[in-house]
Amino acid sequence: MRRIIHSDIFAAARALLCVPADQREQLLAAMFETAHIGDILRRRLGQNDPNFGDGTLRGAAHIHTMKPQCSIADIEFLRCVLVVITKMLDKMLAHQAKKTYKNL
Repeated sequence: MRRIIHSDIFAAARALLCVPADQREQLLAAMFETAHIGDILRRRLGQNDPNFGDGTLRGAAHIHTMKPQCSIADIEFLRCVLVVITKMLDKMLAHQAKKTYKNL
């Protein structure tokens, strides 16, 4: 998966707004997996895949239904942003722990 930037976070949050709160983590996990596969395909084939995007979280989010851009003051949107950031943090900490374990 390509490096995450702020537009990835907001695009993923907009996609999460379209599903019930209890389905958001599952959709987000699917978007992360789609972005990962999309990045592999982009590097191997030299072009984006219409089913997996361009290897970004934003590209993966655009495959799903998305709410229009909304205000950062929208509470439900902020909850979705928090879900995305929490998932990012979990993945980063797991990656860091894996690197630390390898160096032991």
